Amino acid sequence: MSKGLGVKAHPFMHGYSIKALEPVAALCELKGVPMIIHLSSEIDCYKYLPENFPKLKLIYAHAGLPFWKKLWKYVKEQPNVYVDTSSDYLNPSIVKQAVEALGYRKVLFGCDGPYGMKTFNQYDYSDKKRWVESLLIPDNEKEYILGKNFLGLIE
Repeated sequence: MSKGLGVKAHPFMHGYSIKALEPVAALCELKGVPMIIHLSSEIDCYKYLPENFPKLKLIYAHAGLPFWKKLWKYVKEQPNVYVDTSSDYLNPSIVKQAVEALGYRKVLFGCDGPYGMKTFNQYDYSDKKRWVESLLIPDNEKEYILGKNFLGLIE
């Protein structure tokens, strides 16, 4: 595995337990490569990877759907765990709540594209970007959410 940008896993969509990700998580941790994961509905599954791979750079897609607020309390205390703002399941209010709960250094902008693309090769992420731009936080904090946090994960 060469030093790439990261790994994406989707246990819910593909019907497997988060525990099946152990070999991939171990390799990502070893190589310093971040993993983004769409959580399954397994009870407390969001705790499994951070507790077993504490140096793994982990991003929970969709602000941690379906565990949102419960997950945010946990993520806040985990040094290498983040959430992103992608998904049509989110809205400006949920993004605002995530940033308030976690702080701007634990939230990454995401658009979930090309999922939801109406016309081939024409994905419009501007609405989701406005969710971040409209936050009542300093512009330099928005810059972290919009890219600097992710850049810190891949350096």
